[in-house]
Amino acid sequence: MELYRGTKIAGLKEMKPQLVNHSKPYVYATTDKIEAIIYSVQGGNLNYTNIYGYDDNGERCLIERKANSLKNIFNSEGRYYILDDTSFIKHNVLGVGNNEYVSEDPVKVIEEVVIPNVWEYFENLEKENKLKIYRYPNRPKKYPKDDSDLIECATLTYAETGNLDYAFSLLEKYHPELKGRIEKEKSQISKMSKEEIINRSIYFK
Repeated sequence: MELYRGTKIAGLKEMKPQLVNHSKPYVYATTDKIEAIIYSVQGGNLNYTNIYGYDDNGERCLIERKANSLKNIFNSEGRYYILDDTSFIKHNVLGVGNNEYVSEDPVKVIEEVVIPNVWEYFENLEKENKLKIYRYPNRPKKYPKDDSDLIECATLTYAETGNLDYAFSLLEKYHPELKGRIEKEKSQISKMSKEEIINRSIYFK
C-alpha cells in the first residue's frame, strides 16, 4: 500500500505523531495523492472554501465553494511525502473519509515530491481527465444549493470538540450570508447530546 502525506515542511526524513483533531497523537496519511497535496497548502483543506469530495457518479472531484477560492488558495508550491506503511492502520472515525490511515509510531519518509505550483498541477490533471473541477457556483447535485452541508459540517465539529463558538467560527467567517441560519442551528444543538447530533446527521453518514 502506498501512503502519502502532504505538508508545508520541506526536507523531512521522519514524521512523528502529533495531536491534531482527535484524542491521540497520530501521523496521518492517505492513499489518495490529490488529498495529500491539498493538505500541503495553507487553507487547502478548508471545506468552507473548497471541498475535495465525490460527484454524482462517485468520482473524486474538487468543488469551489467561494468564488475564486481555488486559484487563490492553490497558486503556490506544495509537496507530498511517500511514507513507510508498516505501522499504519485504517482510521475509523466520523468524518475522516475512506482513505485516511494513522500511525501511533514515528514513520520513516521514503520520498519527498515537490510540486512547483499546485493550481497548475490540478489544472493539468483536469485537462488529462484525471480530476473533475467544479468552479463556483457549479457543484454536483448531491451538494445542496443552500449550503446546508456546510452547516452540518460545523455541527459535527461541535459534536467532536464540544466548543460551540469555535465549531462555527470559520463557517461564519467565510459565509457571513449564513449567519441567521448559523445562530438558529447553534441554539438547537446546544441542547443536544453528541449522540443525538450524530444520529441526526444527513450528509456525513
